[in-house]
Amino acid sequence: MIQIVGLSKSFATGKDVVSAVSDVTFEVQPGEFYTLLGPSGCGKTTTLRCIAGLETPDAGKIAIGERTVSGDGIFVPAYEREIGMVFQSYAVWPHLTVFDNVALPLKHGRVGNLRRAEINDRVLESLRLVKMDSLAARYVPYLSGGQQQRVALARALVVRPKVLLLDEPLSNLDAKLRDEMRLEIKELVKGLGITGLYVTHDQVEALSMSDRVAVMFEGHIVQEGVPREVYEEPNSLFVAQFVGFANFLEGEVLDPPADGIACVATPYGNLSCHSNEVYGKGDHVVVVIRPEKLRIGREETDPLMNTLKGVIRRIVFRGASLECLVEVGSKALQAVFESGSAVREGDQIELSFAAQSCAIFRH
Repeated sequence: MIQIVGLSKSFATGKDVVSAVSDVTFEVQPGEFYTLLGPSGCGKTTTLRCIAGLETPDAGKIAIGERTVSGDGIFVPAYEREIGMVFQSYAVWPHLTVFDNVALPLKHGRVGNLRRAEINDRVLESLRLVKMDSLAARYVPYLSGGQQQRVALARALVVRPKVLLLDEPLSNLDAKLRDEMRLEIKELVKGLGITGLYVTHDQVEALSMSDRVAVMFEGHIVQEGVPREVYEEPNSLFVAQFVGFANFLEGEVLDPPADGIACVATPYGNLSCHSNEVYGKGDHVVVVIRPEKLRIGREETDPLMNTLKGVIRRIVFRGASLECLVEVGSKALQAVFESGSAVREGDQIELSFAAQSCAIFRH
C-alpha cells in the first residue's frame, strides 16, 4: 500500500546542509499499522511529510497503492493523494464548529462536488466513529484536548482515505487520555481496514499499537520488525537503549561466541550472554539485560544461568508488579518482580537470568 525506495531529504540551514532522511526504504502492507519510532531529529516526521506531499524529496520514490506520487519525474500534490493526516498540533480551526471542521476537506479538498446532504451524512458518520457526533455544533475552544484530537481524527477519516498518516497525535494529551486514545486509534484503523503510518518518539505507543516498528536514527532505519522482536532482540546498543528500559554492564569477552553464547568478564562476575556477532577474546562489550528478565534466586536446571548477588535498596509498588532497585557491587540494577514477591528493602538477594535473556554489543 505504501512503498518507499531510496528516500532522501536535506535542508539548508544558513551555510550548512543538514541531511534529515538518507536513503530510506520500507514498505507498509495493506491494512497494516506501521510505526516510525525514534528520537527528535531522527527524520521520522520528515519521512511522513514527504509521503503526505508536504515536502519534496531530493531523491527516491514514493508509491501509494499502485500510484507513484513522488519520483521518476512525478510529484502529486498533497490534496490529490488518497491520504488522511492527523497532526501533532491537531490543526483544528477555533472559529468553526466541530461539524464545520470535519466538513472542510469535503468542501475544499479532492473529493469535491458533493451535495449538502451527502456532506452532512459523511461528517456525522465520521463523528460517530470517534464518538463526537453529540458535540457537532460545539465550537473548538470549548473542547478538551482529547476531544480536539478526535475532531482531527474525524476530519482525516471523512475523505475515506486509503492511508492514514499520524504525526505524534497523542503527545499533547495527559497520560490517561493517551492510554485511551492509543487503544481507540488502533481499533478504529483496524476496523476500517485502513493502512496506518504512525510517527512517535514514545516507545509504549509504538510497541502497543503497531504491527511492525521501524526504529530511526540520524536519518536511517536502523531496525525493523514486529514489536516483540525489536524489544527482545535489538540489533544495536542504540536500539537497546532507546526501546524500553534496560540494564547495562560493561565487560570484556573471555571466550568468543560458541553456539551463539559468549562468556563475558564483568566487575560483578563472569556472565554467559547471547551473541549474534563474532567477537574476539579481549573485545570490550556492553551486556544488556531487561529488568523483567531478572529473577529472584538461583535456578540450577540451566547450566548457563547467570547469578548476581545484591541488596534491594528501593521498592516501588506498581499494582501488578514491583519495581526494585538492586545494588550489585557499585552498580544499581532495575528489576521487575511480581507484586506478590516476598521482598523488602534491605534484603540481600541473588538475581538470576538466562544467557538467552541478555545480549552483548560492542562498547
